[in-house]
Amino acid sequence: MDIGIGELVPEQGLKGRKRAPRFRLRIIWAIGFGAGLIALLGMLAAAFLVMGGLDTSARLLRLRSLDAVDMLRTQVSSHLDPAAQIVSFLARRIEAGEIDPADEKALADALTGALAAAPQVKAVTYIPATLVGISAVRDNGGIAVRSLDLRVIPDAPRLFAEGLARDGPFWGEVIFSASLHQPALNVRHRVGRDAGLTAVVTVAELSEYVSSLQTGWGADTFILVDGRKVLAHPRLAGGWAPYVREQRLPLLDEVGDPVLARIWGPRVDSWIGRRVLGDGLGHIVEVEGEIFTFIYRELLGFGPQPWIVGQYVPQDEIRPLIDRLRMGAVAAGVLLLCAALLAFFIGRWIGRPIVALSDAVEEVRGFNFEGRDLPESYLSEIDGAARAFNASRAALRWFTMYVPRKLVTRLLAEGEATMTSRRRQVTVMFTDIVGFTAMAEELGETETADLLNEHFGQLATCIEDNGGVIDKFMGDAIMATWGAIKRSDDHAVDACLAALAICDVVKETNAARRAAGEPPVRVRLGLHSGPVVVGNIGSPERINFTVVGDTVNAAQRLEVLGKQFMAAEDDVVVLVSEETISAAGMRERGEPVGEHRLTGREETVQVFRLR
Repeated sequence: MDIGIGELVPEQGLKGRKRAPRFRLRIIWAIGFGAGLIALLGMLAAAFLVMGGLDTSARLLRLRSLDAVDMLRTQVSSHLDPAAQIVSFLARRIEAGEIDPADEKALADALTGALAAAPQVKAVTYIPATLVGISAVRDNGGIAVRSLDLRVIPDAPRLFAEGLARDGPFWGEVIFSASLHQPALNVRHRVGRDAGLTAVVTVAELSEYVSSLQTGWGADTFILVDGRKVLAHPRLAGGWAPYVREQRLPLLDEVGDPVLARIWGPRVDSWIGRRVLGDGLGHIVEVEGEIFTFIYRELLGFGPQPWIVGQYVPQDEIRPLIDRLRMGAVAAGVLLLCAALLAFFIGRWIGRPIVALSDAVEEVRGFNFEGRDLPESYLSEIDGAARAFNASRAALRWFTMYVPRKLVTRLLAEGEATMTSRRRQVTVMFTDIVGFTAMAEELGETETADLLNEHFGQLATCIEDNGGVIDKFMGDAIMATWGAIKRSDDHAVDACLAALAICDVVKETNAARRAAGEPPVRVRLGLHSGPVVVGNIGSPERINFTVVGDTVNAAQRLEVLGKQFMAAEDDVVVLVSEETISAAGMRERGEPVGEHRLTGREETVQVFRLR
C-alpha cells in the first residue's frame, strides 16, 4: 500500500497546538479587499488634489513667474532697442550719402531728429577720425547741439578704436560720464572706415523705467551685472554722484535695499520653491524673518557681460497660492499616509505567513529540515500550503537519515549529467573497525549504536572536509569515493589527506578512551585509484548512486590486507596501492610493504603503508 507524505504526520499529532481558526479567508478575497481599500483611498486623495488644485496652482504659479520675468526682459529690451535703431539708421543714411558729415547743420538736424524720436536716449554723437565730433544732447526739456572733443576724455580714444573694429550696432561696457553725473549705457556703430556713431542711455533713466514696470506682482525690479553690481534699481533713479567719482557701479549692499543685498544669501529650501522655481527661474530667501521670492532671468546682448533682470516678491503676495498648495499637500499626505499604513498592515497580515513559508522552503532547499513547523493561517491557501509543507518536511527529515545530504547536494549541483552512467578515474576508500563483533557483544544495543554513530561522525567529517563523498555505511565499515560525482585531478591527494586526518582523529579518540578506561577503537583503511563505472545502479523501486568495478574491489581487499600489518599497539593502519600513492605524489609518506596478490586479481599490487 502506498503511503502519501501527508499521511506520515498525523494532523493532531502535536501537543499544545492552538485552537484552529473558526474561518479562513481565501487569499484572493483578502488581497482584493486590501487593494480595493488602497485604491479607494488613492482615488479620494486624487479627487482632493484635483479639487484643491494642487498641481494646477503650482503650474499657474510657475507660469505666472515665467511670464513676469519674461515680460521684464522684453520690456527692458524694447526700451533699449531704439538706441541701436537710431545709430543704425543714421549710419545707413551717412554711408548712402543722404547726410553729409561735413555739413554741420545737416548733421546736427539729423542727430536732433533722431534723438527726438527716442525719449529714453540721452545723447547721439557723430565722431570722425579727428575725435572732435558733434553731439545732440537732451537738456532741460529740449535738445542742444554741442561739439564734443573725445581727446580730453579719458579712455575715449580706446573706446572709439574698439567701435571701428566692429560691424553693426553693439553695446559696449558701461561708461561713467562726469558731465551727466552718472553711468551710461552706450551703443556704437561704425560709419565708413574711420568714423562712428554713439547713442547713450543713462542708467538713472533705466532705473526710473524699471521702477515703473508692472508685471502683476507687488515687487521691486532690478538689473544686475556680474551678479554683484547693480545696474538699475528704483533707489538709483538719482544720487549716482559717489559711484561716478569712483568710476564703478554700486554693489548689492550699497543701494540701501536689504532684501536685494541678501539675494545670494542662504536659500530657503521648500517643496514649493523646487516645484515652482526650478531650472534657474529663481529661489527663496529669508530676510529679517520675512520670506521673499526672487524670480530672474539672464538678458544678453547689452554689453560684454550678461545682465540678470528680475524681481523679488514678498511672501504675502503669493501666500494665498502657497496656502492652497500647502493645504492640498497636507491633506494628500494624510490620505496617502493612511493608505500606506492600511496597505502595510494588510500586506503584513498576508505577507508574514508567505515569507515564513518562503524562508522554510529556503531552509529545506539547503537540506535543513530541523526548523519549526509553520503556523496555521486564516487564509485557506496559505494554511493548506503550510500543512503540506510541514508534512513534506517531516517526511524529508526521515528520508535524509538514510541518504547522505552532501551526496544529494553534489548530485544536484552536477545536474542531469549524473543520471548517465560513465567511466571515470577515482580513488576509493574502505574503512573497518578491528574486532567490532567482539566489542559489540560486550556492549548493549544503545552503547553499540552510540559508538558507531560517534565513530562514523568523526570519519565522515574527515572525508567530507577533504572533498570525499560517503557512498554507503556497511555495518561498521564505510565506503567513500573521490572524483566520482565531479571530475577531479586531485582525487588521490584528497583521499590520502582524508586518510591521514582519520589517523589523527582515531589516535586522539583512543587516547581519551584509554584514559577513561574504555577499550580503543582500532581502524583499518584501504585506498586504491583507478577506473570505475559511475552512475545510478539498482532496481526501479530502489536505486543508488554508486561506483562499481575492479578498483572498488581492490580498495576493499587492501583494507582486509591491513590485518597482516597491524600490530597490537597500532590504533590505525592505512594501506594504499602504488597507483594511489603515485597519483597523490606522497611516496615520502609511504612505507613499502611489498607486492601482494589481492583476492580476485591475478596480477600483484605494490602496497604502501601511509603514515
